[in-house]
Amino acid sequence: MKTKEINNNTVIDKIDVHVHIGKYAGSFVNSNYEPKILDYFKKNGYKKIVFTHNSFFFNLEEGLKNTLEFILANSNFAYGYLVYNPHFIERSLNIIRDNFGKNNIVGIKMHPEDHRCFIDDEKYRPLWKIASEKKIPVLSHTWNPNVASSFQKFADAVLFEKVIMEFPGLKIILGYAGAKDYYYIEVVKMLKKLKKYHLYIDTAGDILYRGMLEKFVESAGAERILFGSDVPWMDPAFTISYIESSGFSLPVKTRIFSGNAADLFAI
Repeated sequence: MKTKEINNNTVIDKIDVHVHIGKYAGSFVNSNYEPKILDYFKKNGYKKIVFTHNSFFFNLEEGLKNTLEFILANSNFAYGYLVYNPHFIERSLNIIRDNFGKNNIVGIKMHPEDHRCFIDDEKYRPLWKIASEKKIPVLSHTWNPNVASSFQKFADAVLFEKVIMEFPGLKIILGYAGAKDYYYIEVVKMLKKLKKYHLYIDTAGDILYRGMLEKFVESAGAERILFGSDVPWMDPAFTISYIESSGFSLPVKTRIFSGNAADLFAI
């Protein structure tokens, strides 16, 4: 991916793999923020985004409709995830079969915490099968299972070790780098053990502490780190500055900001 010089500062092209679009009932994300965030993206070196439309979590067909509409309005910039709901397996699979690889649809999002379904539950097996067969990247919400929110237990990233050993061809992205707080230690252990597999992390959210990015690069390799922000729940400036202020070389930062995502999603 390209870089360019602006006022003697190197601005690296960015592909954000963890973006949310659309209103989300019951949260502050209940206003038309898309024009402002799109303007921000374009002023800060964003070349592409891979997004989930929030309506997917309420109705699969409505989510697909809104996803395709947003892509059509931003066709050279926006790429979409489909959402797999383990409680509506056939509906999810039909949408995946009919839409993956078309109209800038490049991946699948799963949300174990939101759907109250453990990562290693049998209801996810159909997802593992189709994602393996079609080589579809899967972004999963993952978190520390031992935090105050009891529903985060469903999103324990370490459960992916069992899944990947059974489906070694899977391409899995651990959203929020798989953890929070001390649980990063467990995720780093897993990444080291599964280094030969296609297990990625993204940098979304407010979860990375100083020095953690270096730990992840050491354990998984720079080629397994993807730039993600979790817009609009997080200001992307947080993650951008975190990566920019790391001690990595420009080529490594470029891979994290855009190169790895371009390769993984073929965009």
